[in-house]
Amino acid sequence: MIDKRFPKVDFLGSESYRILAGLAAVRMANDLDPHAHTHDFWEFWIQREGTCFQILNGNKRLMEPGDFVLVRPSDRHSFTSTAKENGSHITFALNSEFLRTYCDFLNQSLYEKLISEPEIDASMNGSQLEEFSRLCVLFLSSLGKHDRKEYLAKRIMAFTLGIVLSSYDAKENRYPSWLNDLIYEANQPKNLSSFPSDIAKKFPYSYQYVLRTFKKYTGKTLIAYMNDIKMANAAERLLTENISLLELSNSLGFSSESYFNHLFKKTYGVSPREYVKRQRLGMKQINETENQK
Repeated sequence: MIDKRFPKVDFLGSESYRILAGLAAVRMANDLDPHAHTHDFWEFWIQREGTCFQILNGNKRLMEPGDFVLVRPSDRHSFTSTAKENGSHITFALNSEFLRTYCDFLNQSLYEKLISEPEIDASMNGSQLEEFSRLCVLFLSSLGKHDRKEYLAKRIMAFTLGIVLSSYDAKENRYPSWLNDLIYEANQPKNLSSFPSDIAKKFPYSYQYVLRTFKKYTGKTLIAYMNDIKMANAAERLLTENISLLELSNSLGFSSESYFNHLFKKTYGVSPREYVKRQRLGMKQINETENQK
């Protein structure tokens, strides 16, 4: 429950954020808010340069470059300066339903896990911080392009949640190290057209052992996991690229366009063409609403 003693920041009314139709927003700044407050949205808060202290639910921590925390609507936080310069930070804000929908796509229990954790923090290495910053700059520069902004918001969300989940796995020692490497390989764009056997043969185990172990730890078959990745990529590219269904299915390793269509409809409930039609209609309605403001 939100503590009423602390001011609540309204997501839609926050002019300091570059907002995507109330769904997601990015802010890059070097100012700090010393007053304890809560939000009506989720916020990934990442220290980009320099240092500062963040007080989250009464716990004070030093934030150094690459450190980040996930601030939930129920959390209260504030910031104080260190003896050094505050540097700069990036905040990526998310509407609750936007985040829930994406989490449910990955794992039905992920959203509840994020809510129930005492605190959620992790750290990016140099290359990860550079990539995160790059995506945020692209988001900020995509003025008036709703479909492009939504695509980038999902990329930022996927990138950041991936680091959070990797941190969970490391803390819980959930997966064998080779399985973490396999999952990383399966998520690489260069492997989108690969088959499970192509990924598995990179590791010194029998194919059947890899399949059994993957299912044991993830609760999902390797082919189903890779198909989920392919379908997510297909959905994004249908909206952002001028590509035929045949070209798209071939690029994702499907020899049959009809099977690709079947799998897409199984995943999203509609055919690829109907998906594009509905998404573009929704984007048109959103843009018309924004233009009327």
